[in-house]
This record gives sequence, C-alpha cells and structure tokens, in this order.
Amino acid sequence: MIFDPFCGCGTTIYATQEVGDRTWIGCDVAILAIKIIRESLAEKYRLAEGTDFNIDGIPSSVEAAELLFLKDAHQFQHWAVERVGGFPLKKRGADRGIDGRIYYESKPGLKGMVISVKGGKTGPTHVRDLIGVMESEPDTEMAGFICLQEPTKLMMAAANAAGTLTYNDVSYPKVQILSIRAILEDKREFVTPSKIGSRIATGQSALPL
Repeated sequence: MIFDPFCGCGTTIYATQEVGDRTWIGCDVAILAIKIIRESLAEKYRLAEGTDFNIDGIPSSVEAAELLFLKDAHQFQHWAVERVGGFPLKKRGADRGIDGRIYYESKPGLKGMVISVKGGKTGPTHVRDLIGVMESEPDTEMAGFICLQEPTKLMMAAANAAGTLTYNDVSYPKVQILSIRAILEDKREFVTPSKIGSRIATGQSALPL
C-alpha cells in the first residue's frame, strides 16, 4: 500500500499505477487536484470511478455541499465552478465577486462567462452586481450565478432583465442562475454557444484568469 497525504498532481499515484502490483491512497485539500487525478486515471489508465477507484470528500449532495461551504467557503466556490465545467479563479482576495469563468468560441474569438458563487443568503442585488461586472469585463458577454439556496423570483427577474445573446441564430440568456440542487440533482449546467473545458484547453495558465 502506497499512501501520499499530499498527492497534488498525482505523480505518486501514477507511478504506483504503472508498477501495477500495489494499491494506493492519495489525499489533497485542493479539489482541483482531485479533479485532475480523476480525469487522468480515466483517460490515461481507463479506470472507472466507483469501480476501479473511489473518491471521498467531494460533494455529491446538497447537504454535503452545505458542509463544504461551512468548512471552507473558498473550496466550496472552487468546487462549484469546476462542477459546471468552469475554470476557478486562482487568487483569493479582491475578485469583484468573480469566482471563475467559462470560455466559449465565437466568431470574433474567445469569449467568456463570469461565474459568481454564493453560499449564504442571496438576493437580486447580488445578481445586479454580477451584471455590472459582466458589462465591465473585456471579452465577457455572459454571467452565471451559482447559489446554495434556491433563487427567488426577484433574482430570476433581475437575471432575465439582462436580455439574451444571439449566436448562430440561437438565443442564450446573458445571465443564468443555477442552484446547487439544480446542478447536483437535475444535472443542469450553464448554456453557452460552446464550452472550452479543462480536458480540452491547454491549461488554466493559458487562459486569462
């Protein structure tokens, strides 16, 4: 048995997997690290989660997401952005309410959706603030709001007031709201003209985070 309490990008796990005659356990506080290892095990070694390996500590229910928020709000934000296929913001501190971005291709080039994640009480003011950020950010046409609580009618009205984006004759809401329940139970994601995910892009460092 090989145990790596700080598995990071997974070097020890991959080396153990290559040897083939030992089992392994890896731990890391960064949800992004676990996500990268999970994808690498699936793509490089053709291992299936739940059959060949198990992951503990990543929320799979609203209750688990609430516990993560109470334990570490930053990791909660990071997890939520990753869960919808976005790129989490690397830095802590003053971020103008932006916790991540989703990138998509458009005719003028690469465009983005800013993502804001809130675990506490939310209201239409948070949505309007996000709209202001969206309108001031370069190469940003859309915004996504993720909330632990269910969005109110006033929040949805504020989002709808932002209008739609039309691309290839298809209209997309400029501002979209998803609750954690909708993400986990209804398997919903933000709708954009296309999506450049972590498995396709060359890496977060290549994108303007």
